[in-house]
Amino acid sequence: MMKTLFALLLSSFFSLTVFGTGQISDKIIYNGKIYELLYSNPMESYFKEHSDKHPQKESIVLQTGLRRGYVATFEIIGKQLYLKDIEIRVDGNWKSVLNEIFPNQKLIKIDWITEIFVLPAGKIIDYVHYGAIPKYENYILLEIDKGNLKKEKQFEKKEYEEFKEKQFQVFKKTSKYETDKLNLQKKGWSNENIDNYILESDLYIIEYISKILVEW
Repeated sequence: MMKTLFALLLSSFFSLTVFGTGQISDKIIYNGKIYELLYSNPMESYFKEHSDKHPQKESIVLQTGLRRGYVATFEIIGKQLYLKDIEIRVDGNWKSVLNEIFPNQKLIKIDWITEIFVLPAGKIIDYVHYGAIPKYENYILLEIDKGNLKKEKQFEKKEYEEFKEKQFQVFKKTSKYETDKLNLQKKGWSNENIDNYILESDLYIIEYISKILVEW
């Protein structure tokens, strides 16, 4: 109940680049394998600046699990992030619209993204509740800086939880934490509720902290 309350309150404050939980993930090819890309939709910031290139909503059969209207596939090639495809769902089938958005380009360099990518690996081992992103037995974290791969970390689930705790403790010493905390305090949040939410939220720990702050 408390986690749900925290999530509802925080959603009124932060402008997230993803559309909540329960959505079809974008995909990323890394070391020859295809992974889901949790918590992140890198093309959303591009379409915010270039709304005329966004796949037209009226041509898409929108589903509750795909409110952004498309699935993008990325690939790490030579430690650089590229866009490989964008697909939409039309009449029950997937259709590539990459050539319509980027004519005559097969690979598009993505150089505007600075964040940590979370790739689930292994089996799903825990469903939290309906619509939530499940827990996996392993995770791969990729630190991306302006489209360049800087670091890779691999964790088992327990190690991933320990990493988030250490990442949070370092984050608490930053000016960004103080700014975020102050803004939430103005909305009536207590220090305990703020810390509990940030620590429990994969989205916050990963997306709003754009670098791996602890050695592992």
